[in-house]
Formats: sequence, C-alpha cells, structure tokens
Amino acid sequence: KNQKKILFFFFLRITRATTILLSLSLAAALLVLLLPLSLAAGSATSPATGPYPHTVFAVIDMSNNRTVAVAVV
Repeated sequence: KNQKKILFFFFLRITRATTILLSLSLAAALLVLLLPLSLAAGSATSPATGPYPHTVFAVIDMSNNRTVAVAVV
C-alpha cells in the first residue's frame, strides 16, 4: 500500500511538470503562429496609432490558478 502511495505521488509530480511543459510549448506555438498576424495587423494600422500591436498571450495553469507564461507582442 505504501508503494502505491509513492507511485501516485510521483505520478502527480510528473503530470504537473508535464502540464507546465505542455502549457509553455503551447504558448510558444501560439506566439510563432500569431506573431506574423499581429505584426501584419499592426503595420496596417494608421500612423496615429503607430505600427505597434500589443497582443497579450497568457497561459494559466488551471490546477492552481496561476499564470505560467505571459508574452506581450
């Protein structure tokens, strides 16, 4: 029974780390995919607003409601 507890504990630790890694890789993939679009949208804006798009990407770990990664483009 004690061995099952230890295995379950390691499983929880591995899944938590995997969730964070997947969240970070998802954020990186979103940046790569959406960066050209946001840059194109920014360059198409009028000179009054400037060609500076401000797109905020955030990845939130829903298991404990904390922000894993934030990027402002």
